[in-house]
Amino acid sequence: MNYLQLHFRGRPKWLGLPLSDGEFQRARSAFVQSRDEPHFMEFETIYGQSVWLNAANLQMVRFLLEMELPRFSTSDIKASAQDQLSGDTDMDARAIHWDVRVWLSGREKPLTIFEVSADDWVEITTAVQDRVFFYITDEDGEELAVRVADIELVVGIEVDRYSDDQLDIAQNEVCEEEKPA
Repeated sequence: MNYLQLHFRGRPKWLGLPLSDGEFQRARSAFVQSRDEPHFMEFETIYGQSVWLNAANLQMVRFLLEMELPRFSTSDIKASAQDQLSGDTDMDARAIHWDVRVWLSGREKPLTIFEVSADDWVEITTAVQDRVFFYITDEDGEELAVRVADIELVVGIEVDRYSDDQLDIAQNEVCEEEKPA
């Protein structure tokens, strides 16, 4: 299991993303070959979490090769209902839930939004590409708008694919650590 160690301007802690070998190499290539202005880059953690990284707010990336194995078998992760949604007209997008964490410039802790619907997950992932704000409804039915330019990182996990233990492990593997002095 390999990690991207992400250092954002003004953030006192770095963020770590666990990636498979293939995704790690894809991430390296994306950074090495980047010639345009920084933009959002999409990755998937080794545990199947969707990640949107705002490279415009990134100061440095360390590519860490680690010998450890994932903390649970990734073959035990259930198939994504979100992926089946486009072809299944009987499936209700409100029945698919995501937990989403958003790290924003100037905020120490991530914004955590529970039980985001499949439709709102699509709103987030499309808004980061070309809009000023993404606009969703949170788990309490309250509306929320987030300025896209202030996003450093978005990590979403389709909750029903995981057992409670797997969900805890996956959520905790995207970690924050103090930067050395």
